[in-house]
Amino acid sequence: MHTAPGNPLRWRRWLGTARLLLLAQERREKAVAAPERRRRQLDLGALGLLLACAPWLLYFAWRGVWLPALLCGLGVLLGLALVLCAQRGRFRLGALLLYGGVWATVAAFGIWVDRPVDALPRGVQFVLLPLYLARPVLLAGLRPLWRALAGLLTLALFVLLCALPDVGTGAPPLSHGERLAGLGLSLVGAALLTQNLARAGAAQARVRQGLALELAQAIAQDQLSLHLQPQCDENGSLVGLEALLRWPHPQRGLLRPAQFLSLAEREGLMVPLGLWVLRQAATLARQWQGHPQLGTVPIAINLSLLQVQDATARQRLLEQLALLELPPGRLRLELAEPVFAAHPQTLEAVLEGAQALGVCGALEHFGAGWSALTSLAHLPLEQLKIDRQFVQTLDPGAAQRNSIAQAVVQLGQRLGLEVVAAGVETAAQQEALRQLGCTRFQGHWIGLPMTPVALQQWAEAAR
Repeated sequence: MHTAPGNPLRWRRWLGTARLLLLAQERREKAVAAPERRRRQLDLGALGLLLACAPWLLYFAWRGVWLPALLCGLGVLLGLALVLCAQRGRFRLGALLLYGGVWATVAAFGIWVDRPVDALPRGVQFVLLPLYLARPVLLAGLRPLWRALAGLLTLALFVLLCALPDVGTGAPPLSHGERLAGLGLSLVGAALLTQNLARAGAAQARVRQGLALELAQAIAQDQLSLHLQPQCDENGSLVGLEALLRWPHPQRGLLRPAQFLSLAEREGLMVPLGLWVLRQAATLARQWQGHPQLGTVPIAINLSLLQVQDATARQRLLEQLALLELPPGRLRLELAEPVFAAHPQTLEAVLEGAQALGVCGALEHFGAGWSALTSLAHLPLEQLKIDRQFVQTLDPGAAQRNSIAQAVVQLGQRLGLEVVAAGVETAAQQEALRQLGCTRFQGHWIGLPMTPVALQQWAEAAR
């Protein structure tokens, strides 16, 4: 069907796809920036600042040139603050201090200390180049928009310091020889830092390639595992399960999806990975047939964007569902709200094909702001899962704060959907949800993700 250029459906699709790409990039960078690596980065940054600023601080203080001495002193204090952040595990704060502190110090030095003359241009701005290259790692805790803005500001400052004439008044605080030495140190330091970043990037690429090969082997050799998190009603009865993928890596330990899904997306492994999860969930459903607690409970598996977006992946998904031959209602396809917003019409065809095979659909992360309610009413869904951000802010005694969550619950109920609250972590949150009319819950307060054996023992003990 032809879509007019101004049709809001196209805009919702574009926005949803953009949001998925940003979320995938954010998850990838967070997974790369492991705690030990971030601690090492802060330690190296602190060491570099102390080695670069402490000798100049002593030199300028001995000469009585106080403006450069003050700026170098601030660099020394920043290095000590980075050491403290690394020791206390405040990696995000330390990274922000490192990036922002170097940016501000270079700006101040370039304007008031490293004042250019015709015979010798300004040189301190070259330190900004390795800082820009290190931005994805140093600012991994920020959202992609803020990282992009930081990069633009860094490049803008570099260009400004290259083009800006001397705006100071009076005699320059540094002699020609001191500025020449500073220019040489800036160039050598920037070159060494850039070379180290390039080497680190190449080493990281080799690690990713090896990890991708290991992931492909793990899929082919059934070396992955499924953990299942229970969904219970207000009486504590088990009403559903969500299958959560885990990778028991022989060297890295038990890896969560955030640590390898972005790698699977980049290396083209999402489709075989999704089919593996589907087959494993179906195997568990067959094993538990006749079990008094687990025999009829639906198992939800997550659909990725590629499984909806790519025609071949959609066909393989439906073919695999047809081969399973499970009783109706034993499997549930769970999709994130951005996937629904990006491709509502394609998704409707997938869910209708799955429904014809006895597999129902569910929408998770509902309330993040991307759903089109008119499309939601037409999709063959059975379950609506409230986004955890609403659950985390609930208060049994704060009616106004709970009004949005209440509206989401009532919307799902009026559409005839089963409403589940995700991310329930306290008894107070569960009680607040009860007061809003929600009767189905999932989260650490209800039950942690468990292996199939542990889940079966948990279900038998809870009956």
